Amino acid sequence: MNRRLPLKIGKVLLIVVVAATVLGFIVMNLWNALIPELFHGPTITFWQGIGLLLLSHILFRGIGPRGGPRGGFSDRWRRNRWKGTMRDRMASMSPEEREKFKEKWGERRRKFEARMASMSPEERERFREKWGEGCGPFGDDPMDIGDEKMNT
Repeated sequence: MNRRLPLKIGKVLLIVVVAATVLGFIVMNLWNALIPELFHGPTITFWQGIGLLLLSHILFRGIGPRGGPRGGFSDRWRRNRWKGTMRDRMASMSPEEREKFKEKWGERRRKFEARMASMSPEERERFREKWGEGCGPFGDDPMDIGDEKMNT
């Protein structure tokens, strides 16, 4: 076992505790400076500020390492970033490469649509509940990244 591991763990814990303390005081002071004055709401304690910080983290990021199964804001950000990356890649392709890419995605899409058509309505509904409408490679069509979008 590495001798420095406990020291590293201690440093990380110290940083987390200090960051939580500072952020808790910031939340508490912002709340107490704004809410009672603007909305005649109550003042809060440090621990209530920590609770608000934790609640906002759960609401905006979700629970878990990546924001849960379908994430929140951060998941949409990653998906939009993916679209921008694909748009850049499509713009840098020659017309022949672009057509080859579109054919490949068209084959994938046809296979997916055939699979969806072979499902029962209940299976299709379960699939949509699990994956959502318009998510992943089949909801946001990469074929829609045409020349008119690349020139804008």
